[in-house]
Parts: sequence; structure tokens; C-alpha cells
Amino acid sequence: MEMMTMGSSATGHESKIVRETVRGVKGLAERLGVHKCTVQKWRNMGVLDKATIADYGRIIIFDFDKVCECLKHHSSKPGRPRTR
Repeated sequence: MEMMTMGSSATGHESKIVRETVRGVKGLAERLGVHKCTVQKWRNMGVLDKATIADYGRIIIFDFDKVCECLKHHSSKPGRPRTR
């Protein structure tokens, strides 16, 4: 987990936007408490596209707040019905 700050030096005012970033599919899976295959499935489906800050081959950086936002709006398909 890393903290990233962004500022604007063109106007002379430093606006501090603090984003919590998570590095890699494994790191995001550990942070969310799910399996890394689940996170990869969400990436393949395009659920995490808006939450991906950088994708340089094997290095992927996610904005954790945007990940949570994306997962709130993602509708999951229903599981198998119980037979009992």
C-alpha cells in the first residue's frame, strides 16, 4: 500500500489530493480479502478499468478508493440455487 499525493505547480497552489494506491493484483486481492483470480477476473471483465492508474505490463497500480467505488456499482451474477 502506498500513498500518492498530487499537486499543481503551474498555479503556485499545492492542492493535496491523497490517494491510497495498491500495487499489483496480489496486493489488491490481499487488501480486499479475495483470491487473486477474482481480481484478475474483474480486470478481464473491465470492472476495474476506471480504478487502474498505471498498467505497465506486469506492474499494475490501482487507486483503492476508485476500486471500492467500481465494486459498489458492479452487479454480480447470482450464484447457484440451493437444492435443499
